[in-house]
Amino acid sequence: MIVSAPAATVGIDAELAAGAEILGRVTDPTTGAPSERVFVCAMAVAPDEYEACDATDAAGNYAIRSIPAGSYLIAFEPETYPTGVFAKQWWEGASSAAEADPILLTPPETRTGIDGQATSPLWFQPPQNSGTGDGAPPPPLVAPQSQSRRLKKCRKGFHRKLVKGKKRCVRKHRQHRKHHHSHH
Repeated sequence: MIVSAPAATVGIDAELAAGAEILGRVTDPTTGAPSERVFVCAMAVAPDEYEACDATDAAGNYAIRSIPAGSYLIAFEPETYPTGVFAKQWWEGASSAAEADPILLTPPETRTGIDGQATSPLWFQPPQNSGTGDGAPPPPLVAPQSQSRRLKKCRKGFHRKLVKGKKRCVRKHRQHRKHHHSHH
């Protein structure tokens, strides 16, 4: 097709294929209350390293959308270390990726009830006016087992950044250096 200015070319339409969806809820393992801002990820088993994540809302709900066909492990609050990926919990209460059952998805399938248990992360401070409703102060925050929180590494040329409330891998911006030459 040849396009030339200033003529308008119309009829170049496309329809994107719908991806699969995973919907679920995360609750506190001790109180059963909804866990807000818990990171939930669907990680492809093989062959690629596709990963899609979402953070839970105030009701503990999350929705991971536009997932390509494949087999996925669901991790609640995952952390990546050189020795592998660890999570507070894997789907169906599994304690490790090796024990977790993968979920096979075929778009446009929607899989619901993929629930888990994890506490809200330490970096999330609830609003000061939130209490238990009986006048008692909210429970104290528990110190984390590890102060360092490492997430899945981004590809070369990308870095992790908070975009619209979610952690995403975004392309690094190149900073052009100005070279100053001294003339003698």
